[in-house]
Amino acid sequence: LSAGTDATVSVAIMGQGGERWVPTLQQNNDHFAKGRTDSFVVSRGDDLGEIATVTLTCDNGGVFGDSWYCEKVTVAALASGRVWVFHCGKWVG
Repeated sequence: LSAGTDATVSVAIMGQGGERWVPTLQQNNDHFAKGRTDSFVVSRGDDLGEIATVTLTCDNGGVFGDSWYCEKVTVAALASGRVWVFHCGKWVG
């Protein structure tokens, strides 16, 4: 049983004000592998404010399976230094 995926993974970030943002994650073959911690730097022109939710999905396009286990997602606003941690502890896909 593998805990990684080679499918394309997407993240949707929702601010408390209801604005939803789906940044493009520049993925390669090493991302979302079993036992790895992956980091992505994405940017947007304006601030979403407080982050309310994070939703993860994958496109089921992987050769080796589409489900993967996510322990947590951390969102950091580099300009303000704010950090939000969302504990997942579930299979995604």
